Amino acid sequence: MNTKKMLFQAIEKLVGQKQFSKITVQDILDEAELSRRTFYKYFNDKYDLANSFYENYVTNQILIHYDGSNWRELLIQICVFILKNQNYFQEINKFQGQGSFLSFLIDYSYHFYSGVYKHNMKIETLSDQDSYRIWYVVGGNIFLLNQWMNKGYVHKPDQMADLLLESMPDIFYRYLD
Repeated sequence: MNTKKMLFQAIEKLVGQKQFSKITVQDILDEAELSRRTFYKYFNDKYDLANSFYENYVTNQILIHYDGSNWRELLIQICVFILKNQNYFQEINKFQGQGSFLSFLIDYSYHFYSGVYKHNMKIETLSDQDSYRIWYVVGGNIFLLNQWMNKGYVHKPDQMADLLLESMPDIFYRYLD
């Protein structure tokens, strides 16, 4: 098993056992049976590891499911993952500030949406107006995901994906060749 996967499994297991704020890097190392040096070879801190758990999954889902036109399937898979790991995401979502999951998710989403927008608009760089549009859409989608998590996942993943898609202008999720 690769080192990152061992660390992902360790953090996932530990979050199921105690509050994220109480987990230390040493706890993670003990669970994964790895050295401190190995941990810091891959991650800056426990927040970086926790955020990378999400990033690793979503990046793999993008490679598997996203061809530029099938946002719905990609969003369903992300919602299924969040629902399946709801205790994990509710726990790491409690931390606010630098390195928080919310900050990471906003930056990660902005980067992805920016790439899609530039491709669809056939532009190399974003204008200020383009950037504002993307921040607006990202902020709205993150808010919807947070509401979904905070209200106990009242919608099924496919329903949540549809809500997210309905809130996005076509330019973000449809190729306009």
